[in-house]
Amino acid sequence: MNNKIPTREEVFKAFEEVKLGKNVIKHVVQVCKKAVEIAKKIKNNGHTVDIKLVEIGALLHDIGRSETNKIDHAIKSAEIIKKYGWSDKLGRIAETHLLGGVDKYFAQILGLPAKDYLPETLEEKIVCYADKIIKGSKEVSVDERFKYWKKRFGNTLLLDKSEMNIKKIEAELKKLMSK
Repeated sequence: MNNKIPTREEVFKAFEEVKLGKNVIKHVVQVCKKAVEIAKKIKNNGHTVDIKLVEIGALLHDIGRSETNKIDHAIKSAEIIKKYGWSDKLGRIAETHLLGGVDKYFAQILGLPAKDYLPETLEEKIVCYADKIIKGSKEVSVDERFKYWKKRFGNTLLLDKSEMNIKKIEAELKKLMSK
């Protein structure tokens, strides 16, 4: 198991090497700011959270968009992270940021390798949630984000389940952030 967490400089160098688009970089920087803000509030409330892992995981979660903008970009992100020899935990953050997490059943329907892509650790949940409330580089509510997706892709069981998952994560994080 690899545990190397790269520096921000190494991450931005990788962005150049894989030719990650400027809009994607703007997005991940905003997700990173939001995720770190959430992580710090949780840590200040006396909970254990790896802020560095959240920061770098948020920056890297969409690096796979250098190869595809389809649903499997999360898998591509994890593959790129692995290729660089970086922490498996970062790969897992990338894999589990899709929607509100995707279970094995829906993963198969979506053509992803058959396994659960549900955020489990606090760091995975923080990045997944921060990604949902940053649309492009603008902050939105979970409701706004899913309303947009349902208008675009239809009101599907997958989106309903993902919305439920992310609202559960949101409630959990808000509880950890409040005194």
